[in-house]
Amino acid sequence: MPFYFSKQRAAGAGFSLPPSPGAPAVVTGIFIVLLAVCNVHLFSAADASILCYNTTAITNGEWWRIISHPFVHVSWYHLILDAAAVAILWQETKLGSTLHKLFAAGCCSAGSLVVSLLMSSLIDQYGLCGLSGTAHGLMFFLGLSWIFGNSSAPERNRYIRLAAGTLLAAASGLKSVHEVSSGHVLFASLHTGNLGIPIVESHLGGIVGGLFAFLLLRGFQNIPRKASAKSMANNSFSDDQTQDVLE
Repeated sequence: MPFYFSKQRAAGAGFSLPPSPGAPAVVTGIFIVLLAVCNVHLFSAADASILCYNTTAITNGEWWRIISHPFVHVSWYHLILDAAAVAILWQETKLGSTLHKLFAAGCCSAGSLVVSLLMSSLIDQYGLCGLSGTAHGLMFFLGLSWIFGNSSAPERNRYIRLAAGTLLAAASGLKSVHEVSSGHVLFASLHTGNLGIPIVESHLGGIVGGLFAFLLLRGFQNIPRKASAKSMANNSFSDDQTQDVLE
């Protein structure tokens, strides 16, 4: 069973939102709309550059590029590849609420951008777009969640998830490190002309964002457990005192 941040535990920590049965459908709808709007150029003469990340343009006030750039893609191939990967990983990621999943995806996207800005000299020249960094981060996050999953699951299931999680985390992590060290994406010859000019650092950034999200959510998961243990200890101490008084 994957790392599951339950609503009950989250509520105990005091930072979760009330359950929203319609939230997944709303998020899916928004995701589809954003992809459609940001990729109008694929079936029209629209200019996609106004939505891509561009440091100079953002400095001049075009702040929406920070939000829109992951949803922009340079070809149908690019769009289908990224969107399908994110959709599958989103579906497989099991957290206590849609808010937590959005937080994880947001960390992956933010990490992709920040690391690209810090490490890549190409981003100022060509900008940045696409969901591949987010997809790499979610893959790493999912791998970690399976590795450090629920220990109460049947032993056979634990071993399967441990193996699958290790494979996902290792594959996404090693791939990203290799791409940064080599300067080009893995299997680049298969994508010729369909991915524009890849910013390989964005994939490593997604990994960093996924790790950050996992550690933060994992830390919050432990808060209710510690609070509960402390509460039980206090209750036990109070019971002992009461018993002493009664005696």
